[in-house]
Amino acid sequence: MKKVLESLCEGNKLVSIYCDESEFENFMVGKILAVYSQHVLIENYSPEGKYDGISCFPIKDIIKFDRSSLYLEQIKKLKEENYKKENSNFVGKDIITEILVYLQMKKNPAEFYLSWGERIEGYVQSILNEEYLICDVADSYGNIESETLFSIQDIRILSYGTVQLSSYLKN
Repeated sequence: MKKVLESLCEGNKLVSIYCDESEFENFMVGKILAVYSQHVLIENYSPEGKYDGISCFPIKDIIKFDRSSLYLEQIKKLKEENYKKENSNFVGKDIITEILVYLQMKKNPAEFYLSWGERIEGYVQSILNEEYLICDVADSYGNIESETLFSIQDIRILSYGTVQLSSYLKN
């Protein structure tokens, strides 16, 4: 799987990636930016072909991907019409930690899908060894409701810069 993902990364091609067996209607469309030993970094695009943030998730969570479809061709055309790219050059050993440090520094909101099925939207407040303290965002005004602590190993998917997050969370 890793070699195929690396070749897709080099090919600079749009792909659809499925990570949830129970919900095949939920998938990501994007360009693979980097493949690490255990994770994939993907630049996401919305159905309208607009830049929709970056996601990082374990390679082992990928159940299927498509390299060619009419849907991908349509998104590619729309993307070319309204392309907007955020400069995201992450280099290093632990991509998750680098992204978390970046998000903390920039005070950008993020979306965390955790191994037990919970989804948290919020801001990285502090990083403690291998644990991350996150301020949960509870309402559409970005008001902080609570703080929660969880381990990096529990992060299944990490997304930031998405249109949804930008529209209702304070930056």
